[in-house]
Amino acid sequence: GIINGIINGIINGIINGIIDGIIDGIIDGIIDGIIDGISNGETNEYGITSADSPCHVHNYHATILHLMGIDHEQLTDHYGGRDCRVTDVHGRVLNDLIA
Repeated sequence: GIINGIINGIINGIINGIIDGIIDGIIDGIIDGIIDGISNGETNEYGITSADSPCHVHNYHATILHLMGIDHEQLTDHYGGRDCRVTDVHGRVLNDLIA
């Protein structure tokens, strides 16, 4: 009833607080590895599409995984009868973004 709902809410709040703290720590560590104030290319006048050096989202994923110490080429998931890379076949680490 109501008591169980309150207890579950408190427990979930504590767990979510811990998880949020861990996630914040990971994000802070990743951000420390990226050069401050850097941008990757220029956008059109509306800021919607890339104007000079388009970059696939898999490259950003590969770079973030690299900053976390994970080799994106080794990180796979078994799906549809085969091992698929999280960054597909396109991902490459953007070394010019790394401090």
